[in-house]
Amino acid sequence: MSFFKDAFKKQTAFQVIGGQNLFNKAGSNMYKMVSEEKDHGEGVVKIKGKLYYFLGAHKEEKHTRSAGKAAAGAIVGGVLTGGLGAIAGAAIGGRKKDDSSFWMDFADYETKQEFSIQAKPLKGNISDIMSFRVANPVEIGLSE
Repeated sequence: MSFFKDAFKKQTAFQVIGGQNLFNKAGSNMYKMVSEEKDHGEGVVKIKGKLYYFLGAHKEEKHTRSAGKAAAGAIVGGVLTGGLGAIAGAAIGGRKKDDSSFWMDFADYETKQEFSIQAKPLKGNISDIMSFRVANPVEIGLSE
């Protein structure tokens, strides 16, 4: 019955790739976060059947470029279309790769133990996770 109940709630999926994972263990470290604020208050989410306070998320920006792919793109573009093709090929081949870290902060609903995880969004994108309401640390008895 809870499957159908959760179907109408805000939810998103993510994979834990680092940090202090205090969630109930999942085989592939993949989890679904479901908003429970209507039943338990603002900023409360359910993950693997257990309640947590969602304390926020942030992204640490990091980008890299592949010099090898830029050179290969320049060669192919130059051979096919000349000088302008080499410039365009280098630009296309050397696109930025997003290696950013994404961190999510939680507190256990019962014990108030705080922890942070490094995560990779699975469904949608980072804005799905960022759209969840954040619990107010003072209201739930945590220090700011």
